[in-house]
Amino acid sequence: MARVILVGLPGVGKTSAGRVLAKRWKTTFMDTDALFKRELGLSVSDYIRNHGEPEFREKELTIVKQAAASYEVISTGGGIVTTAPAREFLKEHITLWLDCGDEAIVARLGNGDRPLLGDDRAAGLAQLREQRETLYEESSRARVEASGKLFETVNRLDAAYTKASQ
Repeated sequence: MARVILVGLPGVGKTSAGRVLAKRWKTTFMDTDALFKRELGLSVSDYIRNHGEPEFREKELTIVKQAAASYEVISTGGGIVTTAPAREFLKEHITLWLDCGDEAIVARLGNGDRPLLGDDRAAGLAQLREQRETLYEESSRARVEASGKLFETVNRLDAAYTKASQ
């Protein structure tokens, strides 16, 4: 069963921080977007374009549950919190919300394929933040600052996990 599940906006660093945290803890790590692609044969972006976001969200929850049964540190897609069943699932686990400023996120995203952000990444990200911020808060036990250096974020995650698991 998952020890910790990481949520947050796209580009906040869930995968990078999760991978380093799992290495520190000498345990298993899974990025659910990578597991999605492995299991369904399509990237998240392609799946959303071909099947739509509502169908994707159903499949995504199945993938997150599958990951939680086998891996200890899990990074999720940024929109996992958008459905009530997913939020309920996340509340059953130690879920930590990674967050940092939009400017840093836009810089981290670069030109990657992010269909939900649209052509204007800054505006798309601001809209996602407005839609999801309360959902991240509702679904997680702590908000963890993810700006700055990766090792600092991992230290904050480690401390937040320790506090949340007591």
